[in-house]
Amino acid sequence: PRPQEPIEVAEDTAELKVQAENAWESQDFYRSAAYYKELAQSRQLALEERIQAYERLSVSAMKTEDWDLAISAFKEWSSLSEDAKHTWVWHEVYSEILINNGREPQAREHLAGLVIKDGIDWEFKMRAAYKLFKVDFDADRNSEALAVLAQLYEEAPDNDARVRLETDMRAYLAKLTPDRLEELQDAVPMDTRSLEYPYVL
Repeated sequence: PRPQEPIEVAEDTAELKVQAENAWESQDFYRSAAYYKELAQSRQLALEERIQAYERLSVSAMKTEDWDLAISAFKEWSSLSEDAKHTWVWHEVYSEILINNGREPQAREHLAGLVIKDGIDWEFKMRAAYKLFKVDFDADRNSEALAVLAQLYEEAPDNDARVRLETDMRAYLAKLTPDRLEELQDAVPMDTRSLEYPYVL
């Protein structure tokens, strides 16, 4: 929740680091955004500390839906770190920025590209597919959303991965309202695919 009182930001860099770390660890993203916004500008930070500050500022701004701050922090993070694009969190922030700035088709294209890209880690591919599923489902593209998961299941590297997909899907479905569940049910194809993941669930 948004703090009711003004957030007091420490002037001492060492103390500010503690404030920022504590807010981040407790997932108090309003406070972590305020702290990391200030900390990222400190001249006392090493490069890796500044990269982390802008990364966490990007995520905090995304979580609090402060998109102007998210964009500026994301740009700084990207310019400072060549490795940022190799992390899932970079792609998550990037796709959310696109979605929330009227560029949902570009976000979908970006995520779809990750899902079909060769040579990326399975966990990375799975997260991209889950995000793409949510983008399509939120846009009422229910058939497309389910097809994303069906393709992911086919490409699962082993049985453990398939079990995880099934477990995650059951947990997700359990949180949906009856109306949303019915919408997904209506998108299940009327053929043998209805006996396969994710349709069978």
